[in-house]
Amino acid sequence: YTGTISEIIANILKKDLGSKKDFFYDTTKGIQDYVINYEKPFEAISKASKRGVSLQDKSSSYMFFENRSGFNYMTLETIADLKKDSIGDKVFINSPMSGAKESNNPEEFRQLIGMTVSDTPSLVDDIDDGVFNSEVKTFDLLTKTVKSTKFNIAEKVKDFKGFGSAGSESIRLPDKVVKKYANQTSKIYFRVSDSSSKETYIDDMLSNKLAYTMLALKSPMLLNAHGDSNLEVGDIINVKYAKSTGLDGDTKKEERYTSGNQMIIRLRHFIRKTGSGPKYVTSMETVGFFGGKK
Repeated sequence: YTGTISEIIANILKKDLGSKKDFFYDTTKGIQDYVINYEKPFEAISKASKRGVSLQDKSSSYMFFENRSGFNYMTLETIADLKKDSIGDKVFINSPMSGAKESNNPEEFRQLIGMTVSDTPSLVDDIDDGVFNSEVKTFDLLTKTVKSTKFNIAEKVKDFKGFGSAGSESIRLPDKVVKKYANQTSKIYFRVSDSSSKETYIDDMLSNKLAYTMLALKSPMLLNAHGDSNLEVGDIINVKYAKSTGLDGDTKKEERYTSGNQMIIRLRHFIRKTGSGPKYVTSMETVGFFGGKK
């Protein structure tokens, strides 16, 4: 195949797989040559998708996935831009006390049945993996030269797009931690290439991609809600989770780390048995990310 990565994936879907489904994608940068050897179509797509760099966002945080709308090949930033302003009625509330109930949200329609917050990954592990500062060394097989590309989150974070509302984005990491580790090279990645390749710009995006995806996809939450067949993977929803301290005045306040905009990364519809009969339930795994600077 020869073309942009988005064109190559479209060709595999339409020609090799014969898919009639819609394909939504971000146009990728540059023309690439891609040879498939003894690979199944989706294996080829998976490998090709990792080589894409967005023409619009200058990002490479691409995800290839299928939902009710069709196949999707988009960056996390594009999903945030497309979906965060179309939340509409996708606002879910948890109101264990009557004082926390939202007057504009019918309790049965958008009431959360349950919420589980996963264990937060170790920040030390993230730092070791290069979330704050890293370097990519590319070895050219033809010229025997090494190219180094450095990444520093203090310089890049202002360009990261979050899932929050405009003007409210902020990295949820202590400033003193960022300042302490942002100037230390904590991870070096090695990549083998050759000077005849058309994809040298991917070297410049690798650390950026790793840092963004580590920040965006950490600490997933599992939400159970009343059934809604309109929800799909990639949707941005808003969660209003009341504080449960029991103190006067806190019943109307929202818990900082469990409230806000969340992106659905996994979704399952199922029917469970209840005392009064079958119950339609939607189970969502979501992540929240606030990027950029105030």
